[in-house]
Amino acid sequence: MQNEIFIDFLNQTEWNISKLSINKEIDFNKLANGRLLKVPEDIKNFVQSFEVLANKEDNIWFLSLKDYESKTDVAFPWNEFEKQSLDSIDDDMQNDIIKFWASHLPILMTVKNGYQYVAVGIGENNKGEIFYGSEPEYEEAVLIAKSFSEFKEKYLEALNGNPFSDYYKFLI
Repeated sequence: MQNEIFIDFLNQTEWNISKLSINKEIDFNKLANGRLLKVPEDIKNFVQSFEVLANKEDNIWFLSLKDYESKTDVAFPWNEFEKQSLDSIDDDMQNDIIKFWASHLPILMTVKNGYQYVAVGIGENNKGEIFYGSEPEYEEAVLIAKSFSEFKEKYLEALNGNPFSDYYKFLI
């Protein structure tokens, strides 16, 4: 599914959308600690197409290029769940947390029914796959789509009242 069609559908369902115009070359090395370099092209193009893409309640949102900038003054940074996990575990678990987040990059976050996210796999063995995770164990993520295109199709179906899995009901 094309990104424009997906965003247009969200717009029709009263999502808040602010388009983004980029007039310069993007240095993906400086975004999300270089992790954005590892995502498939369709997701790079997606995050470049808007500044804000959130439901009308503003409790579910897709991350944009601006969200991936490493600024410390934002209320809810792109790596918030990684930070929470690292802050709440023993030192012996730290390597597992770091390894997990090195291969998963959040692309959607929600605080609607607790803290939850959708991430794209950026590791060698999961590149491009889409995962769902939630508190309290963010790293116990579940595969929900084999590609971003499949995720968008399933997400729109869930918005239309036809959830493919239990996980999508938490994301609408």
